[in-house]
Amino acid sequence: MCCAVGAILGGGSDAEVEALSNYGYLVGLAFQVQDDLLDITADASALGKPVGGDLLEGKKTFLFLKALEKATGDDLASLERIVTNKGAKPEEISYFKNLYTNLGVLEDARDEVERLTKEALHQLEVLKNPEDIKMFISLANALLNRTK
Repeated sequence: MCCAVGAILGGGSDAEVEALSNYGYLVGLAFQVQDDLLDITADASALGKPVGGDLLEGKKTFLFLKALEKATGDDLASLERIVTNKGAKPEEISYFKNLYTNLGVLEDARDEVERLTKEALHQLEVLKNPEDIKMFISLANALLNRTK
């Protein structure tokens, strides 16, 4: 919405308003998946909060939902317990981080961030001003290349 409003206030065409609305939506999704990734992979001191906080709170993140899709047997049962118990225990975080790694969920998330970002940047093709395009590319890169 913010990108669409900015395009409207800036006198953008209907195509530019739609493109920037799509850009904002896609960058927002990519940002959230990146945030989910950082929650489990970042260093706690760099992150400024405990690693695995989303699991502790029982949040249904991209990583968690992708793991539910892929897991079987005891691993699936462990994930389902997070839902039942409304969160994981602190001592379980390393188990779930390893599970995410073994299931390929961390790589899936990285791929999704890349896909969403590329799709967002593709939206910029409708813009005419190269400086505007450069600014939106920089914004996307700054949001998605963060480490905390």
